[in-house]
Amino acid sequence: MLDVILFVVLLIYVYRRWLAPSIPKSVGRHARREQHRGIESVDTVKCAQCGVYVPRNEATGNGDAWYCCPEHAREARHDGR
Repeated sequence: MLDVILFVVLLIYVYRRWLAPSIPKSVGRHARREQHRGIESVDTVKCAQCGVYVPRNEATGNGDAWYCCPEHAREARHDGR
């Protein structure tokens, strides 16, 4: 059993020592970084009625209170918020 374990360890060593260096380590990281560059950041606001975050350009309201939909803005007006 010990000889099998040593053989597996030797195979892993050989792979990492001679075969793995031919594959650049940064390939995976670089590809992921490139994918994230295409995503742009969007400002979000929290709905004062339900607490959901929505993009500011899709929200209803003003600088003091933002709402995710016109219904929540109406409800807030009726509630006196």
